[in-house]
Amino acid sequence: MVIAMTEGEQVRDDHDQLHSDDASPGNQTTPTERAGDKDEDYEEYLIVVDYTDEAERKRVEYLLNNRDSTEAEPIRGFARIVETDDVQALYEDLSAKVDDINDVEIDRLEDVDATPSEKELDFSIQTDVDTDRVDWLFESLMNKRNATVADPANDVYTISTRKGTATCWYNTSSNPDGTVTIHVFTSGYGEAPRVVIEYLQDEMEGFL
Repeated sequence: MVIAMTEGEQVRDDHDQLHSDDASPGNQTTPTERAGDKDEDYEEYLIVVDYTDEAERKRVEYLLNNRDSTEAEPIRGFARIVETDDVQALYEDLSAKVDDINDVEIDRLEDVDATPSEKELDFSIQTDVDTDRVDWLFESLMNKRNATVADPANDVYTISTRKGTATCWYNTSSNPDGTVTIHVFTSGYGEAPRVVIEYLQDEMEGFL
């Protein structure tokens, strides 16, 4: 049973002192001991992803299971995020409801101030194809990748890849010689923008 809150070890220590007559210290198991051997340089974090579909959940799960320098495991048993003004009293009440007090673990949650860096990539192509043809090409490429419309007013699309999702859009400008320059942009996190920009550049340069 894991209740997300923390002061885990301190609450455990206070609880063990209160129940020293019920269980010998040698039989007590700390949360760290139950978790097994951990890299001393690692810190533990609770990651919650409010995913929208199964494909998104699988992408996140695959990343956590395969990312270097990361160890991930699902939360065991019953888990709840709880707010209380008396964690010690809560621990006492929980201990009375379970068969083994060592099955109860309480940890405090603290927000992590970590903002990912959004990447923006772009490229340009000069062509003598008219803008209507460019519009048709871009829409065709979006349909090919089952892209969704993120901003209909500005023709911004979202493309999902194995590396994540990225938004993309384009605009055109007319040149004095009668040609048209197409400016294509992608934005997102991680490797997704690179994957999307490479796809669009390869397809558009091959067609135009």
